[in-house]
Amino acid sequence: MADKKLEQELFKEKQEIQKIEEELNLNIAGRLARDFLKNPLTPVIAFVLFLFGAIALMLTPREENPQIDVPSANVIVVYPGASSKEVKNIIVDPLSRKLNAIVGVDHIYGMAKNSVGVVTVVFKIGQNKELSMEKLYDRIFQNLDYLPKGAWKPIIKPNDIDEVPILTFALASKKYNDAELYRMAQRMLTPLAGVKNVSIVGIKGGHKREFDVILDASKLAAYHISLGQVANALKKGNVDYPLGTFEKKRFSIPVEYNGFVRKLSDIRNLLVANYNGKPI
Repeated sequence: MADKKLEQELFKEKQEIQKIEEELNLNIAGRLARDFLKNPLTPVIAFVLFLFGAIALMLTPREENPQIDVPSANVIVVYPGASSKEVKNIIVDPLSRKLNAIVGVDHIYGMAKNSVGVVTVVFKIGQNKELSMEKLYDRIFQNLDYLPKGAWKPIIKPNDIDEVPILTFALASKKYNDAELYRMAQRMLTPLAGVKNVSIVGIKGGHKREFDVILDASKLAAYHISLGQVANALKKGNVDYPLGTFEKKRFSIPVEYNGFVRKLSDIRNLLVANYNGKPI
C-alpha cells in the first residue's frame, strides 16, 4: 500500500512538472489558444462570427464587371495606297514613340495593315479618364506635321471597359450570302436597341454589299475625266435627301429623293461629266 501511494504521488508530481514546463514554453499566442479551446463560450463566439460573416456577404455589393478606371484608346490613321511595312515605318512606329512620352501611359502597341495603322494607348490603372483623353488628343494634334503627306487625319476612338457584350446573336445561312445576312443584322439593330437597359448594339463581321468599279484609263483620258470626278459622281449618286412636303388640309406627306445605289444599273446611269455637250 505504501508503495502504491508513493507511486501515485510521484505520478502527480510529474504531471505538475509537465504542466509547469508547458506553461513556461507557451508564448502569449499559445496561452490564448489554450484558453480559447477550453472556454465553454468558444462555440457561441464562433457562431456569432459566422453569423456576422454571412450578413456581411449578403450586404456587400457585387458586380459582374466592377468599375475599374483603365483609360485606353485606339488611334487610327489611314494612309491610302501604302503597304503594311510602309505604314509601320512611317506612321505606327513614330506615332507610338510620340504617344509613349505622355505622362501616365502604361503601355502602347500598334498594328499595321495595308493603308491603315492602329496604335492602342493604355494608361495606368486609376488614371482619370477625361484627363487622359485630353492629353492624348493634345499630343496627337501637336504632332500632325509628322504624318506623311496623303495620310488622313487621325481618328481617336476611346475604349470603355464597361462596354462588354452580354449577348451575341450569330447569323448563318446556306441560302443567303454575307451581304444579305449583313442587311438582316442591320434590320435587327433598331428593335434590339429599344430593349430596356440596352446601351450599345453593333454588328461585328459580315460583309457590306459593294460594287467594284473598274475604270478604263484610255477612255478617261479621251473624255478628259479625272479619277476625282468619277469618285465625286459615285458619292453624289448614293444619297438620300428630302425634297419637301406635300401639304393638305388634314395631313402632310414628306417627299424624299431615294438616290441610294441598289443595283448595277444605278451605277451605269450615273452622270459623271459632260463632253462636248454630251453626258458621260
